[in-house]
Amino acid sequence: MRTHCFAISSRTQAGTQEITEAVFDELVDMRDQWDLFIALKGDNVWARGGQMNEKQRQSAVGHRLARTHAIPIINLARARRWLTPSQAARMTSPTAIPAPIEDGDTDRRHRKALEKGRRAVDQKTDTSTRPALWRVIQTGEKQPNGECLYRFRYDARRADGELLNYCVLWCETIPDAIRFHPYGAAARNLPICDGGYGIYQQSFRALKVTVRDCVINGGTDELVFLFDLRNEHPDHEIIIADASAALAGVDGATESTKKGARIRATRADVTRLRATIKGQPIGRLQPGAAAHFCCAAFGLHDVWSQIDVGIFDTASLVLRSGAKERAVVTVPFRVHGTAAAGHLKRVAAGWQLAPGYRRAAQARLQKVIQAALRATAKPEKDGG
Repeated sequence: MRTHCFAISSRTQAGTQEITEAVFDELVDMRDQWDLFIALKGDNVWARGGQMNEKQRQSAVGHRLARTHAIPIINLARARRWLTPSQAARMTSPTAIPAPIEDGDTDRRHRKALEKGRRAVDQKTDTSTRPALWRVIQTGEKQPNGECLYRFRYDARRADGELLNYCVLWCETIPDAIRFHPYGAAARNLPICDGGYGIYQQSFRALKVTVRDCVINGGTDELVFLFDLRNEHPDHEIIIADASAALAGVDGATESTKKGARIRATRADVTRLRATIKGQPIGRLQPGAAAHFCCAAFGLHDVWSQIDVGIFDTASLVLRSGAKERAVVTVPFRVHGTAAAGHLKRVAAGWQLAPGYRRAAQARLQKVIQAALRATAKPEKDGG
């Protein structure tokens, strides 16, 4: 078995990152620097920042923070959505969230486990309010089975108005016999999808598109989508003619020239789907068939010069199945690593091009066009 360690923290804009065990241990040793901290490795749990003091968390009878108390909090952070306590306690992967238990009023153990974990890492914003308000682990509406919804807030603030420093760590074990593609040294700098991004689903007639991840790889200047396709028609085949992408509403992203899948996944092999194939479609789906963990990658070099909006945070995947049949899914994107030349800046809840970068990109594009024109221009014949 191989151990994989993951982290979600305020210092990485709430993105999920794979870390080494050495980094995991270092963060545990320095947990006092965080306003909210929780880590899980095997049966070992570390936590700080909540209503419990350290003595209660570590040694007091009846207040020991167990694995069952940490799992719901970590799963709320990983899932990036509202969950009931029974869902948060039983979730093993953010891509396979279980249904709530049938009767939450008669089975309160999941709620008690979540509440004990919340008291260990979170704090009430006003102890006089009823129902209580908390900084990070929010309580939502009551569901038909009797359970309330809960979620993890990534933009919580301290009493002084500053953003809360939080760090959520966990480990997973994967059998050595499982090999994920791509692998080895060539894959180290590729983004990794552990399911923490969340899932966006949309149906276009019989074609159902499930986007598992959308990420800009800063090191390669690529826009990468990880998605599933399903043909929900009982009788007819669906032909996918080609794929394209848009960033901040700007078309023109070209297919990446780099070979192989452009993103890794912890739970499945990733298959690269070509965006265009001359003279033939890029894919066919038989009735009821599905294609899982497909990857499409687009270079952004020609897009930066066209973006004229201030702050942007969405990208679109376009799948064409006919002359006028298009499936367009617009989703938020995350950024992996540092964007080349530092041209992407985090602003509020979105991203912005660094000052002057758009003009510089336009100048570079114009030079490329002029060079291409000179290379293809035919020499004039001598009129003498």
